[in-house]
Amino acid sequence: MVSKNNVGHVNYFAESCQKAWDNQSIQLDFSYERDIPGWAFKQAATYFLKKNVADNTSLTTLNKITEWYQPVKKGDLYRLNYQHSSKKMTLSLNNKVLGQISDPQINQYFKIWFGHAPFNAKLRQQLLN
Repeated sequence: MVSKNNVGHVNYFAESCQKAWDNQSIQLDFSYERDIPGWAFKQAATYFLKKNVADNTSLTTLNKITEWYQPVKKGDLYRLNYQHSSKKMTLSLNNKVLGQISDPQINQYFKIWFGHAPFNAKLRQQLLN
């Protein structure tokens, strides 16, 4: 929900729902029910990363993912996949890879949704429960 509008659905996948999100491979799938401009993703991601990640060096790396966002149309699917063993994050849109990055702290990108000041606290609770 954004401004009382349902913009889509998100699904959380993990190796184990009993383990902490930041210590395993995880994936978020976002399916959209309306068009959203690319700048809106970039603006929101930048804002919530600043609120949740204190280290400026990490922010520089994390913002590389944010640069990959593109506009979406109704029916599109964004997938954000993190592989814990390789410390690699992949962002794809409709199964087309937009970018990949490997970094020891790259999973901190998920703090947009799971950090102390998430995009939506209710959504965070629903995803992690």
